[in-house]
Amino acid sequence: MTPPHDADLPDQGETPETSLLLTFVADRDEPCPVCTYSLRGLTGPICPECGAPLRLRVGSPQLRVGAWALGIVSFALALGFDGVVAILLTAALVANPSTQWQPVGLVTGFVVLSGAMLGCLLWLVRARPAWHRRPTGAQWRRASAIFLGVGLLHALFGLLLALALNT
Repeated sequence: MTPPHDADLPDQGETPETSLLLTFVADRDEPCPVCTYSLRGLTGPICPECGAPLRLRVGSPQLRVGAWALGIVSFALALGFDGVVAILLTAALVANPSTQWQPVGLVTGFVVLSGAMLGCLLWLVRARPAWHRRPTGAQWRRASAIFLGVGLLHALFGLLLALALNT
């Protein structure tokens, strides 16, 4: 891997932040966050293996995005599906208004589902700080409940749709 050009590198001057970073990794086998190369004995704020600029940061073991991302993806996929189906049904209704079946109820159902998924998605985005304050296990339980809840809601809607179309 080619290290970045000098213009891409941070200033090499000794700053308090750089000094803290170098002190921290002086006797620790901390991995580079980009290439996992051991940074023990680092002499500058650049990974000697991959050339990635480095800085010392504060982190939290609770700040894991996997569970939160599962919730976001669950709502976003459902929103996309419901929105596309609503658009396709609306287009079919406009193209052939004299159809035998009642697509207005279908369109309404998918629009309502789309609105609910959009609302839940926006709620989850706004609740991200509170989400990450919860223990990791609680985050995964909530994300799993969202995933299963979205799936069950759509399965129930599909069942009701099938029953309505068979009558």
